[in-house]
Amino acid sequence: MITLKIICLLRMSLYRLFVKDFLIAIDSGHKKLLTYVLVLSGVTSISYANEKGFAEPVEVDGLIFEGLERTKADWLTGYLNLSFPTVVSKKNMEDIRKKILTTGAFYKIAVEPTRIKTKNYLRVSVAEKWTTIPVVRAEVGGGTPLYVAGIYDQHSFGRLITLGGELRKYGNERPGFVVWVKSPRHKSGAYSLGVEYWEEIRKRTFYSEEAKEQALFTDKGRRLRGYYLMPALFAESDGRSQMGLDLELRQRDDST
Repeated sequence: MITLKIICLLRMSLYRLFVKDFLIAIDSGHKKLLTYVLVLSGVTSISYANEKGFAEPVEVDGLIFEGLERTKADWLTGYLNLSFPTVVSKKNMEDIRKKILTTGAFYKIAVEPTRIKTKNYLRVSVAEKWTTIPVVRAEVGGGTPLYVAGIYDQHSFGRLITLGGELRKYGNERPGFVVWVKSPRHKSGAYSLGVEYWEEIRKRTFYSEEAKEQALFTDKGRRLRGYYLMPALFAESDGRSQMGLDLELRQRDDST
């Protein structure tokens, strides 16, 4: 009976094969049989409906976000860099899910079509990670010990901007510091930019050939770095090659 119904449906619908919205919904267990019947009938383009009633691929007219708390919807829209209306397949939706996942700001992501009134939309449901990370570490042994305490947030302002700072103390000297602002996935992930400022203070001891202490210097260093990277003109096949500017200014003061 199922086969007869399929053939009847096909015969009744032959005059609608060139209608854009014509969809054939069928249980996945009978797809091979239907495909065989359609090919014999001269049909070369076949689309099946998924379990929610959407054909694959499906045309969507925009994005709908669910689960955004800190994340700004306009930033995520720009990061995905989609133009609407557009046609998306299962593979396209999986690529979108992976792109969002690589930001490191979410731990649960689902991408699926949804219908509102007469239009289809791509619904992106997410669960956000806690992205504020404290930093405490010590490097000891083999020289002047270094103690570090700081904090950074890789998703500041809900726009995947890394904002952070550290206090860095060498031995008994007063601490220096470093602060930074970075946008590692600027402009839909193809660009990177950032600014860092370092100020380090440490003591250096100089010895004679007889291993006797000769002088004690306080070394004060300042460093300002800025960079802007863009896609390389002749990128590798992985698409991650970048080119751009990386400038650094240094100042150093030595006093005994």
